[in-house]
Amino acid sequence: MSAIARRGFAAPTTALAPGPAATRARRVKAMTSANKNDGSPSRRSRLALPRGGFVLGVPRERSLPLAAPRRRIRVTPNAASADAIHAPPAEEDDRRERMAAARRDGERVDNEHDDPASRRVRYAYLAAVVLATATAVAVSWLVAPELPAAIVPLMPRGLDCLDWTAAPGAFVRFVDYFGTAVFAQAGVVTAGTAGMNFLGCLIVGSITAMGGGSFRGFVLGEQVFWAQEPEYVYISLAASVLTFFFWPGVERLFAKAGKSDVLERWLNWLDALAIAGFCVIGANNGLRAAAGDPVVAVACGMFTASFGGIMRDTLCAAPARILHSHREAYASCTSVGAATFVTLSALGVNPWVRCLAPMAVVVALRWLAWSKGLRLPTYRTSAE
Repeated sequence: MSAIARRGFAAPTTALAPGPAATRARRVKAMTSANKNDGSPSRRSRLALPRGGFVLGVPRERSLPLAAPRRRIRVTPNAASADAIHAPPAEEDDRRERMAAARRDGERVDNEHDDPASRRVRYAYLAAVVLATATAVAVSWLVAPELPAAIVPLMPRGLDCLDWTAAPGAFVRFVDYFGTAVFAQAGVVTAGTAGMNFLGCLIVGSITAMGGGSFRGFVLGEQVFWAQEPEYVYISLAASVLTFFFWPGVERLFAKAGKSDVLERWLNWLDALAIAGFCVIGANNGLRAAAGDPVVAVACGMFTASFGGIMRDTLCAAPARILHSHREAYASCTSVGAATFVTLSALGVNPWVRCLAPMAVVVALRWLAWSKGLRLPTYRTSAE
């Protein structure tokens, strides 16, 4: 078979016969007429016809257009299109929604400093924290330089804490027991999510529940409180064991019913109540151990309520919650509550008001934190 037949050109042999009489134009014309007759592609590359009479040509495919031709669409203006044209851009609203969702999920928000409203709220909250501490210091030094030895009188232990009619100390002790169980539950859940086994969850849960009070005792030079009051150890261990075995089923039950947000909301409220009681206990012990020094009392209140969480996050290789402002306000809420307790103690108000008012302040600030994104300002670099 000739080269022409192999390439799909079935031209007549008479038209393609070699010889001096066949000119170049006749050969091309014969090739074109043959292509039209057999239905082969009409567009071809140039044909090179050497003297030997062989035709070398490759069929060229028709190129497809890169894009469909544009068609103009005429839009008739109406009221809806006019409103859409003149409406404000939605980028700012979308950015605010993403920031709010990231706050609820505890994630960092990029370029959040560019929001002037958020920046003003953050610095206003920082000013409130500083003002509360300064007020406690001023009132303690000027109004009542010597505080009584028993700031919260009569804090019964065991089941006697259920008798709230005796003294406010019984209620504070009950909240302290309750907060110990809540913190143990949170520690076990965090450790279990991090992949720890039963022993690891038990240790992390107990450290979360009693770590803040232990650190406070270390700062004040006191004996570890749970060695003198072993009921805290029993509460921590019992809550940790129950959480390890039964809490996954509780989460699945709420998730199946579509009530996971309700469970999370209740946990936030319980945690707020727990840290409120812890900050009062810590500030009370700080006032007694430091001879009424307000700064030490405020620091002890914050240590008791938040440093167990720092130990938990450290053991679970997670960023410390209270040290990062891309999470909601936490330790700063307890410092405001402790400062409120110190101020009311210096003024000598009723013991019930002295205990319940700081707890209400902490719970309210925590609600603003998880629902409205309240937090402290972060460090701003020169690029920001």
